[in-house]
Amino acid sequence: MSAASRVALVTGANKGIGFAIARELCRQFSGDVVLTARDEARGRAAVQQLQAEGLSPRFHLLDIDDLQSIRALRDFLRKEYGGLDVLVNNAGIAFKTNDPTPFHIQAEVTMKTNFFGTRDVCTELLPLMKPQGRVVNVSSVVSVRALKSCSPELQQKFRSEAITEEELVGLMNKFVEDTKKGVHRNEGWPDNAYGVTKIGVTVLSRIHARKLSEQRRDDKILLNACCPGWVRTDMAGPRAPKSPEEGAETPVYLALLPSDAEGPHGEFLMEKKVEQWDLCRNFPGDMVLTVRDQTRGRGRAARQHLKAEGLSLHFHLLAIDNLQSIRTLRDFLWEEFGGLDVLVNNAGITFKSDDPTPLHIQAEVTLKTNFFGTRDICTELLPLVKPQVSFINICCTPGSLESHRGRALPTAKSQQGLNLYFSLLSFFKGGKRICVLRSTSPVPAIFYYFLIFI
Repeated sequence: MSAASRVALVTGANKGIGFAIARELCRQFSGDVVLTARDEARGRAAVQQLQAEGLSPRFHLLDIDDLQSIRALRDFLRKEYGGLDVLVNNAGIAFKTNDPTPFHIQAEVTMKTNFFGTRDVCTELLPLMKPQGRVVNVSSVVSVRALKSCSPELQQKFRSEAITEEELVGLMNKFVEDTKKGVHRNEGWPDNAYGVTKIGVTVLSRIHARKLSEQRRDDKILLNACCPGWVRTDMAGPRAPKSPEEGAETPVYLALLPSDAEGPHGEFLMEKKVEQWDLCRNFPGDMVLTVRDQTRGRGRAARQHLKAEGLSLHFHLLAIDNLQSIRTLRDFLWEEFGGLDVLVNNAGITFKSDDPTPLHIQAEVTLKTNFFGTRDICTELLPLVKPQVSFINICCTPGSLESHRGRALPTAKSQQGLNLYFSLLSFFKGGKRICVLRSTSPVPAIFYYFLIFI
């Protein structure tokens, strides 16, 4: 092959999402597509299947757990193509939820492949990336969930813009060692080995993107992590809503970003959209956190949690079923900021599914807070809005409903309000911005539907 020939490489491509990515790249990529697998027979069978469809992939053996295997692939790419144009790091493993393997073994095995294997591939192949190359690391939204379950100290480290690759490696090794000692919970880790490994992949992607920007800025190489979604594969099971072809859409989109694209770069994407790893820090203004009862300590705990993340904010009491409380907040916003830029209406209540309270009382109490309380908030605060304001009214979706006495009622999401601080949109440019987030305790989903106004 000529060194001028273009080439795309997909790891773990003999089945599932990787196979679907390879197939779509064969159809759309203007160059050769190299499909890799750690099992030669399965890899060649996958190639034959694509050839039967009229496509022309190439095959190369690759076990990302084996450094020698990675280097053999590196030498092949250098010799045949003089480098690499597209790298899709898809290979990975996960244990089933009911697997009896001890957790510390699951952690060690999963970490070896998902994080260290991916890191070794990047170490050997990133130097081969040609100008305008594209690198896609298949991560998972599970990494975001796992991150939110980490201690504030760990979250701060993983969200840091200054974290180094060496520091990240140390943290990944520490997780494995903590599981072996049986102290991972006390050390702030979640009970999700796969999720922690994907935290590693996402953060590693941010680190490598930063290095590329510093060392090869003029080459315009774009590197991102992404979540393909919950896909019907051997790993995720048959109940997943997405087909492998649908799961391949975002990885393929990133792999085929046009040559003149300036981004995304160093981002985490889902459904072809950037999902900010650390949105709260991106809001260029003051944050006002509210809670209805300071005596229960929830507002204080939430504030301490966010301060541990290095974030600054204001605190204000607010009971949304108390008009005077709402008006006190309104006056505070007017006097302190002259208005309001972002309002997230999140507070709400629901009864437990087995609560014996008569339904008519549940209806009255829930409606008072969830509908009329939110309506009163809007009535008092809408006049304060500034140009280009955003109001976000949180509502429940059909997927969050459960049966209760033959009726559909919303369920709770733990830490929903607090987690919204890490989910705020960062689309404002310049100027003073005020963000109000209602209710930061673990609150239930809201008992009504609202449009989201942006």
